[in-house]
Amino acid sequence: MLGIVTCFYNPCDYRRNRENYFRFRNAIGHPVTTVELSFNGQFIIPDAIPIEGNSQNVMWQKERLLNIGIESLPPKCDKVAWVDADLIFMNRHWVEQTEELLEKYQAVHLCERVHQTNLQGHITSSLETFGKGYVEKRLHEHWFHTGGAWAARREVLQPEGLFDQDIIGGADAFMAFAWSGDIERAVLHAKKTFSVQTQEYYRQQAELIHQQVQGQIGYVPGDTL
Repeated sequence: MLGIVTCFYNPCDYRRNRENYFRFRNAIGHPVTTVELSFNGQFIIPDAIPIEGNSQNVMWQKERLLNIGIESLPPKCDKVAWVDADLIFMNRHWVEQTEELLEKYQAVHLCERVHQTNLQGHITSSLETFGKGYVEKRLHEHWFHTGGAWAARREVLQPEGLFDQDIIGGADAFMAFAWSGDIERAVLHAKKTFSVQTQEYYRQQAELIHQQVQGQIGYVPGDTL
């Protein structure tokens, strides 16, 4: 059974972020576990797992929140999807197809293209996903979208869960490249940003993450907005 998790935190209280979340929830059509982080003690999602933060931890918290959501799923959820809380799936059957694909692959990207839209709902840019580029052996052609929505067998995420120690927001790319076996691409931004000791830690983690998936990556057909 596939469990779906997402997270919401909005330290600047942007109206569009709130609107996008509820648009996502209204459209998804399946139960979703949401973890909401609030910095002022006020929560807007009635059924979310509430996490209270403060001004000392206004940083990139996405993967940590997702891990809390994953940990809360019942044992019957042997497959896990984690989805950005502003996406709309154009493929109505993505859940069923994800469950089927995870019988073959260890991890799957949940769409083949991500479209960016403006306030009027018009598509302004599009990018193919990492999963599609990997399956088609085209990752060398250009940059592919590494985030948005993924799923994996729950056993793949044990015991550590998603990589949640990249506080500047690069964990999507780190995990995708590590899963694929491209360790050098996985640690590239660590080389540009962090100390030698931290770079070595990233490399060790990338190699461990690769062992869990070993390049067994697929993608679900269909696009997201």
